[in-house]
Amino acid sequence: MAGDNNNRKGKDKWNRPRTNDRRDNKRQRRDDNQKEGEGKESRVWGPREDNGEPREPRKPKRKVAVMIGYCGTGYCGMQINPPNKTIEEDLYKAFVEAGAISKDNAGDLKKSGFMRAARTDKGVHAAGNVVSLKLIIEDPDIVEKINSHLPDQIRVWGISRTNKAFECRKMCSSRIYEYLIPSYSFLPPKPESALAERLEAANKKYPGVKRADPEGEKFWSDIKKKLLEEGIVESDIKKAQKIAEDKEQEELQQTQQKILDARAKSQGKKEETSEEKANAEKEAEEKAEEEAEEKIEETAEEKSEEKSEEDVNTPEEKASKLKFSEMVKKIKIAEHEARRAYRITPERLELIREVLKQYEGVHNFHNFTISKTFKDPSSQRNMKSLTVSEGKIIENTEWLSIKIHGQSFMMHQIRKMIAMTALIVRCGTPVSHLKEAFGRADLNIPKAPGLGLLLEQPVYDAYNLRLGTFGYDPLSFDKWKDEVEAFKFKHIYDKIYSEEEREHVFHKFFSFIDSFRGDSTFGYLAVGPKDVGAEEEKSSNGIAAGVAAGVAAGAAAVVASKFVMAGDDEDDELPPDADTEG
Repeated sequence: MAGDNNNRKGKDKWNRPRTNDRRDNKRQRRDDNQKEGEGKESRVWGPREDNGEPREPRKPKRKVAVMIGYCGTGYCGMQINPPNKTIEEDLYKAFVEAGAISKDNAGDLKKSGFMRAARTDKGVHAAGNVVSLKLIIEDPDIVEKINSHLPDQIRVWGISRTNKAFECRKMCSSRIYEYLIPSYSFLPPKPESALAERLEAANKKYPGVKRADPEGEKFWSDIKKKLLEEGIVESDIKKAQKIAEDKEQEELQQTQQKILDARAKSQGKKEETSEEKANAEKEAEEKAEEEAEEKIEETAEEKSEEKSEEDVNTPEEKASKLKFSEMVKKIKIAEHEARRAYRITPERLELIREVLKQYEGVHNFHNFTISKTFKDPSSQRNMKSLTVSEGKIIENTEWLSIKIHGQSFMMHQIRKMIAMTALIVRCGTPVSHLKEAFGRADLNIPKAPGLGLLLEQPVYDAYNLRLGTFGYDPLSFDKWKDEVEAFKFKHIYDKIYSEEEREHVFHKFFSFIDSFRGDSTFGYLAVGPKDVGAEEEKSSNGIAAGVAAGVAAGAAAVVASKFVMAGDDEDDELPPDADTEG
């Protein structure tokens, strides 16, 4: 055996290329590359050009975790994405300006080992997030200097030392998100809306399946009673409801084909990874939504001009249309005031907690994201806990805070979880139906508005045990608790509350869902326990409509916001086919 080894060594030794041969081969490859690259600009490697400015002295860099918070309003997400404005771009510039990163390394995030713990989407906020990188932290006032170069809506809470191998995303044990939602979002659909009719029909087909909701029935009956007292007859209320639904269906048709095209284009790229495919589909969906909004605005303006010409007819017609406009305004105001005055009951709050409890544990969340199938192992996610607070009155509207603590999340997962929870509570659907969403059946779950979503903080329980052995403090936001809470109320909560008060985002979202007609996209809410998956299979284009529903909801909000809302000038006129709120 030893002889064989010696022979092998000798053979390898004498068969090695000679030095001159290696040089010749290297020279030949260089010549070949030079021929291929003729006419192309080649990069010249050498000493850095001297621009006449003195070079910064080299300073020691340390691997750190930077604890940050930000309001996502006006930003296209966390991750750098030129030419869009992002949180990371402003943050990295502040590091350079404060001297935490040398200007020689200012042009490349990789040189500092930059990584974020959680990548938030456009408009999403974070009370606490973490980025890991190598920084120059000799200056004891480095945090204050960094903050001085940041806008008020982005704050660095502190900088903590870590070991060299620390990566904030990979070593994050779990993440806590918060979702703020008005309590009226859990009220049942408006009577005689498309969804209410479907639920009523299902209740006749499956007696005893639908959960009774006397509180919700009383809410709508009180509004109807008030309108009747003001002289608005029931036929006019139904007419206004029908006009609103017809307009929303028209807008859906304008956006649906764009979404179908975007999905087909995304699915046609076979070589894309699942993450690339999801990102491409998301970008295509957002682009289609923007184009649809522009188209709807143009169409609304054209129709408004046409109607203004048509309106100049007989005095009787003008008087009739004016009367209808005033009636629509009264309906809007009555419903808006009722929603703001609503206060959730302990029974409904307990029902929300019961639904949220169903998410806890390890489940297959393929129905709560995009570009995932039931068989995809990455669809399995572990939810540690979900809680909902007592109602809190802000600007005369009651809000609920839902905390979601999970090991990891997929794209749109939280927003779809919130929407599904609200739909089950609103529609009287048995809580047990939620388990079907974790099964093989493909359910079309809309995604709730992104307005109320914010990242509370990443959690590093497991890594903190290891970090202590290096003599460093654990990674936690507790030491900045007061500052974080003050920031949340001033820069995050207030923006969420004011935007909802101004734009009625949540009402418009659920209003669209309630008025959606056509196939059985939301049929799983109104069937017997054994027919949840089968109901979805009846729809020929249910998946397409389900995806389009979320986009069209936003598009419908664009048109709805053009008309007079409660509190607007009472002298403004509404067109006779204006949307009604609800």
